[in-house]
Amino acid sequence: MSLKEEISDFLKTLRQKSMPKTSEMAKLAMEKYESRHGKLAKEIIIKDFSSILANLIKIEHECYKSFNKELIEKSLLHFSSKETYKKEYPVIHSKIMEAQKILAQDIDDSKKISKINQILYPYNHIVSFSSMQSAKSRVGKSLENHMEYLLSKLGYKFETQKHLKAGEVLDFIFPSLEKAKTDPHSSMVAECQTTLKEEDEKRSDNWIVYCVIIRDGLQSSFRYIYYQ
Repeated sequence: MSLKEEISDFLKTLRQKSMPKTSEMAKLAMEKYESRHGKLAKEIIIKDFSSILANLIKIEHECYKSFNKELIEKSLLHFSSKETYKKEYPVIHSKIMEAQKILAQDIDDSKKISKINQILYPYNHIVSFSSMQSAKSRVGKSLENHMEYLLSKLGYKFETQKHLKAGEVLDFIFPSLEKAKTDPHSSMVAECQTTLKEEDEKRSDNWIVYCVIIRDGLQSSFRYIYYQ
């Protein structure tokens, strides 16, 4: 594997071991939200659903950044603490060994720091990019988790991640897949997205579709779309 491939695989392994799952992170975000603003009663959710949803996403992102920061800062310590990593990721190991050799050289500390930075720059650059990609990949599922929690608090009947037809997964279907098949005009679909760029690809004939959008974790909006 290349250095990029090794780092991606290594960080994936670390995240699986130490990063809370999206459902666990959503629960943590909810606890933090309620500790700051009080318990979420039904009438409060109805009054300010969009703002609450956006704030939950924002808080969860803050939690993610905190966990991820610690994971990244300690990633090389984790690597050095397990012998099998050295065999599984030889390119990363070679970079660490190069840096360790610099530490043993009889040169000024400033020169050591400069040389070590040059050696580890590719590692740090790839790690930074990987972190951004990981954060983006979690946003959609985070939105779904918080939507599910809030809608359940409001007493709505719905099902998630159902297949109405091959190749199409529905984020939310109200009130049920069975009802949708027998009476589609009395049913509704909600799609959770971070942008509208894939909107046309998600069209379902003879369906009322609501797109729930989070933009930059700061606001949420609901867009009504009816497809003939």
